[in-house]
Amino acid sequence: MMLHILEAEAVSTTIGNMIFVSLAFLILVLCVKKFAWKNIVQIFKDREDRINKDLDSAESDRIKANELKIQRENELNRARQDSVSIINDAKDAAKRQQQSLIASAKEDIQAMKNKAEQDIESDKEQAYSAVKEDVATMSLNIASKILEKELNNETHEALIDSCIEGLAKHEN
Repeated sequence: MMLHILEAEAVSTTIGNMIFVSLAFLILVLCVKKFAWKNIVQIFKDREDRINKDLDSAESDRIKANELKIQRENELNRARQDSVSIINDAKDAAKRQQQSLIASAKEDIQAMKNKAEQDIESDKEQAYSAVKEDVATMSLNIASKILEKELNNETHEALIDSCIEGLAKHEN
C-alpha cells in the first residue's frame, strides 16, 4: 500500500509541478507582453525597415550603375566616332595637301619646261642671227674676192673650201 500512496503522491506532485510551471510560464508571457513585447516588435520592425531600405538602396545603386555603364558606353562610342572623324579629316587634309603639292610641282615643271623652251628658242635665234651675220660677212668676202680675181674652176673651189673652213672655225 505504500506503493500506492507514493504513486498517488507522485502523480499529484507531477500535476502540481505542471500547474506551477504552466502558471509561471503564463506569468512570464504576460510580463513579456506587458513590458518587452512592444520593444521586441519595434526591434523587428526597425530591422525589417532597415533591410527594406538596404534592398531599395541596392536596387537604386544597381539602376545608377546601369545608367553609368550606359553613359560610359555612349561616351566611349562618341569618342570612337570622334577619333574616326579626326582620322578621316587628317586623311582628307593629307590628300588635299598631296594634291596641292603635286599640282604645284607640275606647275613648276611646266614653268621650267616653258623657260627651257624659251631659252632654246632664244639660243636658236641667236645662233641663226650669228650664222646670218657670218654668211653675210662671208658673202661679202667672197664677192670682194670674186671682184678682185677672175674666177676659174680651181679658184672657185678654193674659195668655197676657205669659206667652209671659216664656218668650221666659227662653230668651234
